[in-house]
Amino acid sequence: MRYWPVGGILLFCALSLPAQGQWVERTYQVEAGWNAVFLDVEPYPSACSDLLEGLPVESVWSRRDDGSTIKVVGSIPQLLQEEDLWKVYYPEDSPHSQINSLSHLEVGRAFLIQASESFTLTFKGRPKFVDRAWKVGSLNLGGFYVQSGNAASFEDFLSADPSTGIRSAYSLMPTGGWSEIGDLSTSIEPGKAYLVQGEFKRGAGAVHLDVGTGNFFEFPRGTNTQTLNLSCETGESSTVQIALSDSESIPDGSPSLGQEAPIPIAGSVAARWRLAERPSDPWRPFPASIRMDGEATPEV
Repeated sequence: MRYWPVGGILLFCALSLPAQGQWVERTYQVEAGWNAVFLDVEPYPSACSDLLEGLPVESVWSRRDDGSTIKVVGSIPQLLQEEDLWKVYYPEDSPHSQINSLSHLEVGRAFLIQASESFTLTFKGRPKFVDRAWKVGSLNLGGFYVQSGNAASFEDFLSADPSTGIRSAYSLMPTGGWSEIGDLSTSIEPGKAYLVQGEFKRGAGAVHLDVGTGNFFEFPRGTNTQTLNLSCETGESSTVQIALSDSESIPDGSPSLGQEAPIPIAGSVAARWRLAERPSDPWRPFPASIRMDGEATPEV
């Protein structure tokens, strides 16, 4: 399911079996040197040793503080000097692997990948929306939920820091240095992480997304309706577009420790939507385009 700025919607699915989480495929072009990546799906398998096996990865780094207390735009070696703030993964054949503290790649987080040569990382995963607490007055290492072909710009997510007036974004170079993005109307690249500073709008641009069941839609047996709450920031209005996407096939291989094995997909289902605040309205087919001021509650 794809979503963009909207309000509350109710989704209705006609099911005879439990509807399982759908699968999407992600591909990352990793360059020789340093790369900053952002995961918008939960990878399968999620263990670094499984997902990165046989690839020319030298190390992978992730901030323990969710990347929200970086003070300076320093090179990667400079940032990594604060060793207690980072978790790291080295491949098993690395002499440093005994100090590994990063075991899994998680959805909604940014990772620094050091590669000895360029390669393509492809995996399947389950979409999950994990919102984060951006910190005003600090640099933040993170990425954004944007879609290829319908990407948003940094202006859609950032306004000026009220305490400093700063609004900035930096892109990581393979050398480990950062390049400032001078034009914030530039589109954000899906799957890429950045150093950013400013005041952050919540969720998908100006719209906050609240999936009442957690961070993804789930229709257990006997349940055929779920509600999605969408709300604009104060003084904002927007239009949200919601569409259905086909699932990839179930991924091959065994799950990582702590992950559930894939369950057979229930198959295609009939899905409809309406606004929860208008229960007398008829159910409508997707795609949906919803104009909102303040809040809206689509039901599915």
